[in-house]
Amino acid sequence: MYPWVASRLGSPSTARTRSLLYNLYMKINILEIAKNKGDDIAKRIVEKYDEADFSFSHNLIEKEIYEISINYAKVFNFENIDNIDKEVRDELIFKVNTFIADKINLDKKSNDELLANIIKFYTINNLLEEYNIVI
Repeated sequence: MYPWVASRLGSPSTARTRSLLYNLYMKINILEIAKNKGDDIAKRIVEKYDEADFSFSHNLIEKEIYEISINYAKVFNFENIDNIDKEVRDELIFKVNTFIADKINLDKKSNDELLANIIKFYTINNLLEEYNIVI
């Protein structure tokens, strides 16, 4: 390897440290990322539908929110496949369990489904708090 390439890449231990720091950053912020995406989705849903739609089509709107959430979760998990480890997965499972009334075994759910549910919950919560819309 050329010396200038090695100096730009850093030593293997430096690369490992960067990876660990990036991984730590992602663990800390995965719920913040989900909340921000939920806020964005809520804003778009409010722009798309009027009040009558929320009254009569709330099941369809909730389904659309989940479809948008699952698509975003798939992209996010694909882009961050190296950063989703057991700790992050456990954090996702814990957060989903805090949102649902019936405690179920979420070990068989994929990371996509877990993250999508968190995004959906944040979206519905944002619709209620910011726009006073109940779904």
